[in-house]
Parts: sequence; C-alpha cells; structure tokens
Amino acid sequence: MPPKLFWSVFDDAVLAPVWLGDDDRGTLYTPLWRGCNGAIEDLVYAPPDGDCRKIKGTARVDWDKAANTVHFTIKFRGVPPSPTIHRTEGVDFWYNPFHTRPKDLLSTGYRIWSISPTEAAPNATFYYDASTFLLLGSQYDFPQGPPPDSIAVPLRVYTLASSDLMFPDAQGNLVYQYAIPYDHITQEGGATGHIKVGILPHDLCQSNPSDPTAGQLRIYISPWQPPSAGPSWAEMLRGGLQLDATIEDATVPYPNNDPPYGWSGVTLLSNTPAVQGGVPNGQTFQLVASIRNVAPAILPIDGGNGLGCKPFLYQPRVTGPNYCAANP
Repeated sequence: MPPKLFWSVFDDAVLAPVWLGDDDRGTLYTPLWRGCNGAIEDLVYAPPDGDCRKIKGTARVDWDKAANTVHFTIKFRGVPPSPTIHRTEGVDFWYNPFHTRPKDLLSTGYRIWSISPTEAAPNATFYYDASTFLLLGSQYDFPQGPPPDSIAVPLRVYTLASSDLMFPDAQGNLVYQYAIPYDHITQEGGATGHIKVGILPHDLCQSNPSDPTAGQLRIYISPWQPPSAGPSWAEMLRGGLQLDATIEDATVPYPNNDPPYGWSGVTLLSNTPAVQGGVPNGQTFQLVASIRNVAPAILPIDGGNGLGCKPFLYQPRVTGPNYCAANP
C-alpha cells in the first residue's frame, strides 16, 4: 500500500515502530516524539507556551534493493512552523572547532537525519598532538596520512545523512517525500554524500578510557564525504537505525544546501526504531547509558511531552577531570 500524503488515523494511532520485510525489501513505519534521542550537547526544543500535546511526527521508509531506492515519507503535526533559537554560551552552547554550528537560529526549517551508530567499519583514526594531546582531526581531514608529531587513536564514528530543508505550513503540519540510493546512502539529491560523526574527547588529558562518559565527550564532524562513499541501506539498518528531525538555519545558502557543520545541534522529533519497541512518548534514549552498556537505557523526559513541557540539554560532557595533571 503506498503512503498516504496527509496526516491520517494511522499516524495518530502508531505508538511504536512497525517493521515489515527484510534487508532487501521492506518498510519501517515509526512515530517520532519530542526528545526521544539526540547527540551530546543537543538542545531539545520546546515551544515558548510549554504545550507539547499536539506535537508528533511519523516516518515511513520503504526500501528496495533491486530498484536501488530508499523512499522516505515524513509527516509532522503541530510543530512550531519556524522556531527561533537563542542559545547562551556556557549554558546551553559551547564553541566547538569541530562542529561549527551557529549559536542562534533566526529563520529555520527542519531536516530528518538517518543515523547508524555501528554500521560496517565503525571506527575511524583520530589524530592528537603528541605534545598538547589536543585533537587535530581525523583520517577524513588528513587523507594523505597523519600530521607530524601526532598520536593516532581509533575511535567509534556514526554515519549520518539527511533530507533537504523541510518547511511546515502555518499550522505546523508537513508532508515531505524524498528518495536516496539503496547501494550507497547520500544526502537528498545525491550531490553530497554523508558525514561521519564522533563523540569523543577533544583533549586526551580529559579522557577516561575505562569509562568514556566520566571524561570529556564532544562532537566531531567530518567533511562531507563523496556520494559514492556511503554505506548501503542494509548496513544502516544493521547498525542500529535512528531517525532525528532537527531545527536548521534557513538563512545562509550553502553548496548543495548542505552546511559544512552538518546539523545545528537543536532537535525536536526523533526515535530509535532499532530499540525493540522504539522509544515511547515522554521518554528519552540515554546515549551515555548506551556507551557504558548499563541500564536503564530509557528514562522519562523532565517535564514530559504534555502541558508544561520544557527544553532540555542532551547529556553534555564538555569538560572532564585533567588526568594528565592528576597523574604526572
């Protein structure tokens, strides 16, 4: 059955991911709730009136290996049409040379991101200065080989690719469709590939190898990769698929409409359909718990998703103890 191009009773009713088919041909139909998952330091938006009762999204993804297509149907209901974001340095925003997103967003749209935490080849090589122990970049920044006087450290990376900007109507409703290749995922349109994202220390002196969450964890984003370099959709599925609708700057024209910093660090609707049963409304997936492999993996959102909802910051780890100083 083809997707319905309007908000339907099924979109109202769906409460957990529905999977059909297999890796070669199948369908995922999932709800998107406010704050289900995010990246370290992401701001989860809430409307100024504190009323999240009508905010919901759904995503239907249909894939066909033989036809080499992955087709997305994204629907929003009751979302803020063009929210304005003001963040405060040191409170809910910290400068990051490896994630140079703007602090404030004055004119905005939305993007939906497909995220795979552990698809094939989940590690990349990162380079740190051998004297200062500060991050210099990764293999994606230094394709000709390591920079001089550097330490090479293999660290986990995520794969991300998104739609183009999407704009709800004045009532906050949206229906948006796009397609990407099955054999190598790309951004919508295919002119740009994907990004690799690390959640890692920028300063090895603030890292804790035995428990990364007890040290500094910050975002690293690679340059955009060539369209042909992306993993297949089957690899994305096997890697633990997540979907995340972010609020994005719509004022600056970027090449192929893909900003070099990837995403804004502001999220609204999301889910982790790879988790059995997905993440329920009013709950959030604990990335830190996932990294540590401890329970509980899902916890209630402070303030919930009804009347009285409020913005919150997703598990920042901007600094950590200076282990170099403690152990000279």
